[in-house]
Amino acid sequence: MDESAVILKWGLHYQVVGYDVWLGEMLLAMGILILFGILNILGVKKAGIVQTILAALLGISVVTLTIAALVSSKTSLANMAPWWGFHKSDAIVPWAYVGFDTIPQAAEEFKFSYKKVS
Repeated sequence: MDESAVILKWGLHYQVVGYDVWLGEMLLAMGILILFGILNILGVKKAGIVQTILAALLGISVVTLTIAALVSSKTSLANMAPWWGFHKSDAIVPWAYVGFDTIPQAAEEFKFSYKKVS
């Protein structure tokens, strides 16, 4: 395992289906969520712009990686299997990824001033 993979692995917090959840990883995730919360408080318009940019970057990244994988001389169907193995009992650790975009959604659905949303 390289050093970049272990930089956040400190302060073991708990385990989910045998996978360790580290305090360092949780603090990073909470920090990002707090930043999005502050951005939503500053204004729906600003939050919408940032979220549009991030969604566009995600789409561009997926397309770029797909093209790179298809044209690479090292491409092989053997690489389609996940490196960690696959077991139906495995679970993905919840990262609270859902919820940061609820303020812009609420502002869009209701017909009142953006200033009243927060």
